[in-house]
Amino acid sequence: MYRPTAFQEDNVDKLVAFMRATSLGTLVSIVNGIPFASHIPLVITLQEGVVKLTGHLAKQNPQWQVS
Repeated sequence: MYRPTAFQEDNVDKLVAFMRATSLGTLVSIVNGIPFASHIPLVITLQEGVVKLTGHLAKQNPQWQVS
């Protein structure tokens, strides 16, 4: 993705702090050729320089079968 210089942030600690403050992600899949999106809660962990995002979809959400 193109990031204009004015909007670039490469400081991992700042990025993780922002993600933890919002704790929300958008999962997008293609279902029958049509984009399908769900907002999902996220837990953000940082271990040894590796950022891990863990999310959750309810079983009632049909997107779990295609993601």
